Amino acid sequence: MNKKGFTLIELIIFILVGAVFLPFTYVVFTSVVKGSMKPETALILRTIVETKMNDINNMSYDSMVSSGYTNVTSDPRFSDPQFPSAPNPYSGYQWRWEVDYVAYKDEPNPPTCADSHCKTTVSAVLSWAGGAPRKIGDYATPSDYLVSSDHHNFYRVYYSLWTQDRRYRVSEIDGASDMVRPTTANGYYYKAVQPPLWAALTRYKFGDMVRPTVANGHYYKSMAYSQWVPANTYAVGDAITVPSVQRNFIVESCNVMCAVCSSSSSQPPWPDIDLAPASESCINWRENTQTGSSPPIWRTDSIPFVDGGIRWQEDTTLRSSNSGTGPSGTTYPIFDGSLTWEPHHETTLQSNSSEPSWQPDSSVPSWRANISYGLGTMVRPTYTSNRLYMCTQAGISGGIEPWPLVWPIADAYTVLDGSAIWQEKSTITDNNVSWLRSSVYKQIKVYVAPPGCAADSCAYTFTAVSTTRDYATRP
Repeated sequence: MNKKGFTLIELIIFILVGAVFLPFTYVVFTSVVKGSMKPETALILRTIVETKMNDINNMSYDSMVSSGYTNVTSDPRFSDPQFPSAPNPYSGYQWRWEVDYVAYKDEPNPPTCADSHCKTTVSAVLSWAGGAPRKIGDYATPSDYLVSSDHHNFYRVYYSLWTQDRRYRVSEIDGASDMVRPTTANGYYYKAVQPPLWAALTRYKFGDMVRPTVANGHYYKSMAYSQWVPANTYAVGDAITVPSVQRNFIVESCNVMCAVCSSSSSQPPWPDIDLAPASESCINWRENTQTGSSPPIWRTDSIPFVDGGIRWQEDTTLRSSNSGTGPSGTTYPIFDGSLTWEPHHETTLQSNSSEPSWQPDSSVPSWRANISYGLGTMVRPTYTSNRLYMCTQAGISGGIEPWPLVWPIADAYTVLDGSAIWQEKSTITDNNVSWLRSSVYKQIKVYVAPPGCAADSCAYTFTAVSTTRDYATRP
């Protein structure tokens, strides 16, 4: 610098050096850029703006608006104290700034506030409220957002896409149940719930799920018997399954005129009526697809057992079907593999009367090395409590924990750990609303007014979206 102020070369060097320390930002747009602007003026503006943006990026995430335009020379970095007799190139420039939160519906990269993807918060994002209607794309903050450091996160209404042969969470506690959307949108979202209670003298279809009236921690699936076989010998009491009518039939009697109780060469007309008979030349069948008059002895292993005309098998894998396009239908219950889904129309989405905890279950233990983990076991990484992971393939964990960047941070993504596989499970269920922590950025606007002006109408406006802070650990 000489006594006449900054030279062009010195200003360029200043900018390059400052850029090394400037936190990483996406500069989204610059407005009011005049074609007649002198290069020296552009460099002065750039220097002023980057200095202020660097300051703001090193501050907390609290929203703020400066009180009004002030002279930049009130900042010692622009007062030029070394050469008080020389003209100060920053003399007459004034500035003000605004900082606000920005949240994105679709997480574009790089983010841009010039389209419909972004939503400015504080004014637009509402605090969570019980019983409030919700819709896809809505954002909310915990009610104690500005009080509790544990809750400095934004949440958006989000439903994972149903995936075949995937394990899902089912719990009596709403906050631990998974919710999905079908692969073909139909206006409904589906919540994994416990299957209905077993009922006496009740007809069940194959694949239906029940839970005992006295809870034992297990669920049971209605299984098929062997199918009818032509020219096959049967005995009284033998049971078969007829998939075409989704019913079971038992041999009620054999025709005494036949030497052998044998089926015919072609199937009889199977009735689709409860307890109706079906006859062929040598066998009299009776439909029986209902439970007994009293509860069976519920087995807790994988061996099938009979309950009236139903054949149950313990199935608590909670895995979706290994084929198909996911749950569909509008009437509960909907059975899918060993899961039971409860449908909720998008117009009925509403928060619970009590606020969710917003944090994963604190009782979930931390991951440990060389441990045999069973299917469905939940763990948390040792370095954070913000996310949980469920074992979707039983196995022994590795000797070294997956690196922080290896643990997946997207809902339903998986990571291989030794011979075990973990699936990220961080959505939070709030009645029939599914929340997901959402990335939050700082939107920074710096207004720099040239000499002789102190208004937005003549100021140069620079806007940037900062991604320099981890929203999960710092507000």
